[in-house]
Amino acid sequence: MATSRGPAVRFSMTIEWPVQLTWYGYSKSMYTFDFVEELLYRAGFRRVVRCRFRETAGEHPEITALDNRERESLFVDAFK
Repeated sequence: MATSRGPAVRFSMTIEWPVQLTWYGYSKSMYTFDFVEELLYRAGFRRVVRCRFRETAGEHPEITALDNRERESLFVDAFK
């Protein structure tokens, strides 16, 4: 059942915050590190690492050459 506060869907607190942001228009992106981390763990990843611009936790440092939007991006490495 939907309510005036959005769909009647129950999320964990980590996921609920980005959902609230999009429902009420406080952000242009619903992705936060906590949200992405929870989704990746639920998808079966065993390790999730927040990275900085032009840094990686993986074994292929050349991948960082693709980083070109420091202020517009969330950098995360995930490992199965």
